[in-house]
Amino acid sequence: MTDFKARLSTVQRGLDTARGQAAGYTDPGLSADGLQARRQELDAAARAAAAPPLAALRAEVAAAAQTAADSASAALPKAGTNADATALTAAKWAQASMLLTAGKPMRDIIAGATDVGTLHALAEYGPSWSEAATYRAPTLGEALSPAPAPDHSALLRSIDQKLAEHAGPAAVAALAESNAAAGEAAYVAVMGERLDSLIAGTTPSSSAMSTALAAADAEQLAVNGQAPDDAPADAGATEDGAV
Repeated sequence: MTDFKARLSTVQRGLDTARGQAAGYTDPGLSADGLQARRQELDAAARAAAAPPLAALRAEVAAAAQTAADSASAALPKAGTNADATALTAAKWAQASMLLTAGKPMRDIIAGATDVGTLHALAEYGPSWSEAATYRAPTLGEALSPAPAPDHSALLRSIDQKLAEHAGPAAVAALAESNAAAGEAAYVAVMGERLDSLIAGTTPSSSAMSTALAAADAEQLAVNGQAPDDAPADAGATEDGAV
Protein backbone atom coordinates (compact mmCIF):
# COMPACT_ATOMS: atom_id res chain seq x y z
CA MET A 1 0.00 0.00 0.00
CA THR A 2 1.24 3.50 -0.82
CA ASP A 3 2.48 5.37 2.26
CA PHE A 4 0.32 8.44 1.92
CA LYS A 5 1.28 9.66 5.37
CA ALA A 6 4.95 9.84 4.38
CA ARG A 7 4.06 11.75 1.24
CA LEU A 8 1.93 14.14 3.26
CA SER A 9 4.89 14.77 5.56
CA THR A 10 7.00 15.54 2.50
CA VAL A 11 4.48 18.17 1.37
CA GLN A 12 4.40 19.61 4.88
CA ARG A 13 8.19 19.77 5.20
CA GLY A 14 8.55 21.30 1.76
CA LEU A 15 6.06 24.01 2.64
CA ASP A 16 7.70 24.72 5.99
CA THR A 17 11.16 24.90 4.42
CA ALA A 18 10.08 27.19 1.60
CA ARG A 19 8.21 29.51 3.94
CA GLY A 20 11.17 29.58 6.29
CA GLN A 21 13.45 30.55 3.40
CA ALA A 22 10.96 33.24 2.36
CA ALA A 23 10.89 34.68 5.86
CA GLY A 24 14.68 34.74 6.02
CA TYR A 25 15.24 36.15 2.55
CA THR A 26 17.69 39.05 2.44
CA ASP A 27 18.75 41.48 -0.27
CA PRO A 28 20.91 44.46 0.67
CA GLY A 29 19.73 46.27 -2.44
CA LEU A 30 16.12 46.43 -1.22
CA SER A 31 14.58 48.91 1.17
CA ALA A 32 12.81 47.64 4.29
CA ASP A 33 9.45 47.91 2.53
CA GLY A 34 10.81 46.30 -0.61
CA LEU A 35 12.32 43.44 1.37
CA GLN A 36 9.03 42.86 3.18
CA ALA A 37 7.14 42.81 -0.12
CA ARG A 38 9.62 40.35 -1.63
CA ARG A 39 9.32 38.05 1.37
CA GLN A 40 5.56 38.11 1.04
CA GLU A 41 5.83 37.24 -2.66
CA LEU A 42 8.11 34.31 -1.90
CA ASP A 43 5.81 33.11 0.87
CA ALA A 44 2.80 33.26 -1.46
CA ALA A 45 4.74 31.32 -4.09
CA ALA A 46 5.70 28.67 -1.53
CA ARG A 47 2.10 28.28 -0.45
CA ALA A 48 0.84 28.11 -4.03
CA ALA A 49 3.43 25.44 -4.89
CA ALA A 50 2.17 23.20 -2.06
CA ALA A 51 -1.44 23.20 -3.23
CA PRO A 52 -1.17 20.90 -6.30
CA PRO A 53 0.71 18.04 -4.58
CA LEU A 54 -1.73 18.18 -1.66
CA ALA A 55 -4.71 18.01 -4.04
CA ALA A 56 -3.14 15.11 -5.93
CA LEU A 57 -2.42 13.27 -2.70
CA ARG A 58 -5.99 13.70 -1.51
CA ALA A 59 -7.35 12.39 -4.81
CA GLU A 60 -5.06 9.35 -4.71
CA VAL A 61 -5.81 8.43 -1.11
CA ALA A 62 -9.56 8.71 -1.74
CA ALA A 63 -9.28 6.55 -4.85
CA ALA A 64 -7.18 3.96 -3.04
CA ALA A 65 -9.66 3.79 -0.17
CA GLN A 66 -12.58 3.35 -2.59
CA THR A 67 -10.77 0.65 -4.55
CA ALA A 68 -9.95 -1.25 -1.37
CA ALA A 69 -13.53 -0.90 -0.13
CA ASP A 70 -14.88 -2.21 -3.43
CA SER A 71 -12.52 -5.20 -3.29
CA ALA A 72 -13.57 -5.99 0.28
CA SER A 73 -17.24 -5.73 -0.62
CA ALA A 74 -16.78 -8.05 -3.58
CA ALA A 75 -15.11 -10.63 -1.34
CA LEU A 76 -18.03 -10.83 1.10
CA PRO A 77 -20.93 -13.28 0.67
CA LYS A 78 -23.96 -11.56 -0.82
CA ALA A 79 -27.60 -12.07 0.02
CA GLY A 80 -29.74 -13.38 -2.78
CA THR A 81 -32.46 -11.25 -4.35
CA ASN A 82 -34.96 -13.88 -5.45
CA ALA A 83 -38.10 -14.80 -3.55
CA ASP A 84 -36.53 -17.77 -1.77
CA ALA A 85 -33.59 -15.69 -0.57
CA THR A 86 -35.89 -12.92 0.66
CA ALA A 87 -38.01 -15.45 2.55
CA LEU A 88 -34.87 -16.97 4.11
CA THR A 89 -33.67 -13.56 5.27
CA ALA A 90 -37.05 -12.85 6.85
CA ALA A 91 -37.02 -16.23 8.61
CA LYS A 92 -33.51 -15.69 9.93
CA TRP A 93 -34.51 -12.28 11.21
CA ALA A 94 -37.53 -13.75 12.99
CA GLN A 95 -35.18 -16.09 14.85
CA ALA A 96 -32.72 -13.32 15.69
CA SER A 97 -35.39 -10.88 16.81
CA MET A 98 -36.72 -13.40 19.33
CA LEU A 99 -33.27 -13.52 20.90
CA LEU A 100 -33.04 -9.73 20.90
CA THR A 101 -36.43 -9.41 22.53
CA ALA A 102 -35.32 -11.89 25.17
CA GLY A 103 -32.39 -9.59 25.97
CA LYS A 104 -29.46 -11.11 24.10
CA PRO A 105 -27.13 -8.35 22.88
CA MET A 106 -26.86 -7.80 19.16
CA ARG A 107 -23.07 -8.16 19.28
CA ASP A 108 -23.40 -11.60 20.85
CA ILE A 109 -25.78 -12.76 18.14
CA ILE A 110 -23.36 -11.51 15.48
CA ALA A 111 -20.40 -13.19 17.15
CA GLY A 112 -22.28 -16.49 17.43
CA ALA A 113 -23.77 -16.49 13.92
CA THR A 114 -22.96 -19.81 12.28
CA ASP A 115 -24.42 -18.99 8.86
CA VAL A 116 -24.30 -16.05 6.50
CA GLY A 117 -28.10 -15.96 6.26
CA THR A 118 -28.37 -14.76 9.85
CA LEU A 119 -25.76 -12.09 9.20
CA HIS A 120 -27.58 -10.87 6.09
CA ALA A 121 -30.78 -10.67 8.12
CA LEU A 122 -29.03 -8.64 10.84
CA ALA A 123 -27.60 -6.30 8.22
CA GLU A 124 -31.04 -5.84 6.66
CA TYR A 125 -33.15 -5.40 9.78
CA GLY A 126 -30.67 -4.72 12.58
CA PRO A 127 -30.38 -0.94 12.08
CA SER A 128 -34.16 -0.49 12.28
CA TRP A 129 -34.28 -2.69 15.36
CA SER A 130 -31.56 -0.62 16.99
CA GLU A 131 -33.42 2.61 16.32
CA ALA A 132 -36.70 1.21 17.61
CA ALA A 133 -35.07 -0.20 20.74
CA THR A 134 -33.64 3.17 21.76
CA TYR A 135 -36.42 5.40 20.46
CA ARG A 136 -38.02 8.07 22.57
CA ALA A 137 -40.32 10.88 21.52
CA PRO A 138 -38.29 14.01 20.73
CA THR A 139 -38.55 17.08 22.88
CA LEU A 140 -39.82 20.30 21.33
CA GLY A 141 -36.25 21.53 20.91
CA GLU A 142 -35.19 18.28 19.27
CA ALA A 143 -38.16 18.40 16.93
CA LEU A 144 -37.22 21.91 15.83
CA SER A 145 -33.55 20.98 15.43
CA PRO A 146 -33.43 17.29 14.48
CA ALA A 147 -30.32 15.32 15.39
CA PRO A 148 -28.20 13.71 12.68
CA ALA A 149 -29.40 10.37 11.35
CA PRO A 150 -28.37 7.43 13.56
CA ASP A 151 -24.93 6.02 12.80
CA HIS A 152 -25.10 2.26 12.27
CA SER A 153 -21.54 1.90 10.98
CA ALA A 154 -20.35 -0.02 14.05
CA LEU A 155 -23.13 -2.59 13.65
CA LEU A 156 -22.61 -3.03 9.91
CA ARG A 157 -18.86 -3.16 10.32
CA SER A 158 -19.09 -5.98 12.85
CA ILE A 159 -21.41 -7.89 10.52
CA ASP A 160 -18.98 -7.45 7.62
CA GLN A 161 -16.14 -8.74 9.79
CA LYS A 162 -18.12 -11.88 10.62
CA LEU A 163 -19.11 -12.34 6.97
CA ALA A 164 -15.44 -12.13 6.03
CA GLU A 165 -14.61 -14.83 8.57
CA HIS A 166 -17.23 -17.08 6.99
CA ALA A 167 -15.85 -16.35 3.51
CA GLY A 168 -12.28 -17.24 4.39
CA PRO A 169 -8.77 -15.76 4.72
CA ALA A 170 -8.87 -13.88 1.40
CA ALA A 171 -11.98 -11.97 2.45
CA VAL A 172 -10.53 -11.25 5.90
CA ALA A 173 -7.37 -9.88 4.27
CA ALA A 174 -9.37 -7.75 1.82
CA LEU A 175 -11.43 -6.28 4.64
CA ALA A 176 -8.30 -5.54 6.68
CA GLU A 177 -6.73 -3.78 3.69
CA SER A 178 -9.89 -1.77 3.21
CA ASN A 179 -9.85 -0.68 6.85
CA ALA A 180 -6.17 0.27 6.60
CA ALA A 181 -6.84 2.33 3.48
CA ALA A 182 -9.74 4.05 5.20
CA GLY A 183 -7.40 4.81 8.09
CA GLU A 184 -4.87 6.50 5.82
CA ALA A 185 -7.65 8.50 4.19
CA ALA A 186 -8.92 9.64 7.59
CA TYR A 187 -5.40 10.65 8.65
CA VAL A 188 -4.79 12.63 5.47
CA ALA A 189 -8.19 14.33 5.79
CA VAL A 190 -7.42 15.70 9.27
CA MET A 191 -3.85 16.71 8.52
CA GLY A 192 -4.89 18.15 5.17
CA GLU A 193 -7.28 20.58 6.84
CA ARG A 194 -4.41 22.16 8.75
CA LEU A 195 -2.32 22.33 5.58
CA ASP A 196 -5.24 24.07 3.87
CA SER A 197 -5.03 26.86 6.44
CA LEU A 198 -1.26 27.20 6.01
CA ILE A 199 -1.59 27.26 2.22
CA ALA A 200 -4.30 29.91 2.49
CA GLY A 201 -2.00 31.97 4.69
CA THR A 202 -4.28 31.84 7.71
CA THR A 203 -3.60 30.61 11.23
CA PRO A 204 -4.73 26.98 11.72
CA SER A 205 -7.42 26.39 14.32
CA SER A 206 -5.23 23.82 16.12
CA SER A 207 -1.56 23.31 16.83
CA ALA A 208 0.60 20.89 14.91
CA MET A 209 0.71 18.54 17.89
CA SER A 210 -3.04 18.54 18.55
CA THR A 211 -3.73 18.05 14.84
CA ALA A 212 -1.36 15.08 14.70
CA LEU A 213 -3.08 13.51 17.70
CA ALA A 214 -6.52 14.09 16.18
CA ALA A 215 -5.33 12.56 12.90
CA ALA A 216 -3.98 9.50 14.70
CA ASP A 217 -7.28 9.09 16.54
CA ALA A 218 -9.23 9.39 13.28
CA GLU A 219 -6.99 6.79 11.67
CA GLN A 220 -7.43 4.32 14.52
CA LEU A 221 -11.20 4.75 14.51
CA ALA A 222 -11.31 4.13 10.76
CA VAL A 223 -9.10 1.05 11.05
CA ASN A 224 -10.60 -0.52 14.17
CA GLY A 225 -14.11 0.92 14.28
CA GLN A 226 -15.98 1.79 17.43
CA ALA A 227 -15.35 -0.26 20.52
CA PRO A 228 -18.07 -2.92 20.94
CA ASP A 229 -19.34 -1.37 24.15
CA ASP A 230 -19.92 1.91 22.30
CA ALA A 231 -21.69 0.36 19.34
CA PRO A 232 -25.02 2.11 18.67
CA ALA A 233 -26.77 -1.23 18.21
CA ASP A 234 -26.09 -2.16 21.83
CA ALA A 235 -26.74 1.15 23.52
CA GLY A 236 -29.62 1.84 25.83
CA ALA A 237 -31.51 -1.34 26.69
CA THR A 238 -35.25 -0.77 26.98
CA GLU A 239 -37.52 -1.88 29.78
CA ASP A 240 -38.80 -4.83 27.78
CA GLY A 241 -35.29 -6.24 27.48
CA ALA A 242 -34.54 -5.13 23.93
CA VAL A 243 -31.11 -3.83 23.04
